[in-house]
Amino acid sequence: MLAQVVSHCSEKERVVFTCTTNSKKIISFCASSDDKYLQYRFGTLDKIELLYPNQLIQPKGLINAEVEPMPLNDDGTRNENINLQFKINSFTYSLDFETVRNYVNIGKKQDIRENSSANLFVMKDDKQIAKLQCAKNSISNVTKNILRDFDVLN
Repeated sequence: MLAQVVSHCSEKERVVFTCTTNSKKIISFCASSDDKYLQYRFGTLDKIELLYPNQLIQPKGLINAEVEPMPLNDDGTRNENINLQFKINSFTYSLDFETVRNYVNIGKKQDIRENSSANLFVMKDDKQIAKLQCAKNSISNVTKNILRDFDVLN
């Protein structure tokens, strides 16, 4: 069973990714239930410090994603390394995480487990200025299909 986590996503939105960092900030990627927008939100529960994009719009050309599938594990699971990245002026925000998917029940909805690690890197002019590590309670519902639907998959 997945651990309870908090997010910046409303009840009407789909949580694509969320975690609480070791510094108690919340990182969330929230999507509309009809896939019309994907938005990054960062801050405390009381105050969102950064939204991107600022408006609830399609993220094509604004957010880029890469998924690197790893070989199938002996237990039927597969690890995937995922990167979600965007730029604001001279700053680049890069969320890197690994998720484990269960492919044992073919034809049934995939079991998406907790991430084993997730980090947010902030770069300014190609120099890392911050690294925020997520606590072990991050949740990812990122799939290649979701990223294709938003047309952000590289």
